[in-house]
Amino acid sequence: METETRFGTLNGVGKFISALGVFLIFLAIGGGFIIMKNTWGGSSSVGIGVLIGGAIMGILVIANGQLIQCFVAIEENTRQTSLDLRELKRSGIDSVSDKPQSDSIRALEEVLDGWRSGQALTLNSAEKRMLRDLVDRLRPDLTREDWLNIARLIKHDPHSELSQYYA
Repeated sequence: METETRFGTLNGVGKFISALGVFLIFLAIGGGFIIMKNTWGGSSSVGIGVLIGGAIMGILVIANGQLIQCFVAIEENTRQTSLDLRELKRSGIDSVSDKPQSDSIRALEEVLDGWRSGQALTLNSAEKRMLRDLVDRLRPDLTREDWLNIARLIKHDPHSELSQYYA
């Protein structure tokens, strides 16, 4: 799915600046050689200076144009990613396992989000990660209470025996 360009003018300015940089490089090369060729008995260092200085300036101008285009591309990619994530959320795909969300996964998310603060268990990020890692290995019919019990077991001892919950 292609996103529309919101900054078409800015992208065009970036392309124009890049093209201007290429033109400056050709102008510097041509001008430098002309100056070196038309130096009658004198030093050709001015021609070499024009050649090198103009080429460096042209490269810097191209880089500025490409930097503008890069910022526009970053914005487009960020917006497209945001739209894709919204679509995934609407379609019920879970970020944990890329499968349609089951009741068990919803129950886990309630536990992780601190369902009913009075009954919720405070989990650190490592404990939450351990619970998420268990999703594909445990039974798909686990309830919120099952997940709370698993969370309590993991909180008490990260190496707890969970065989009763395996599929």
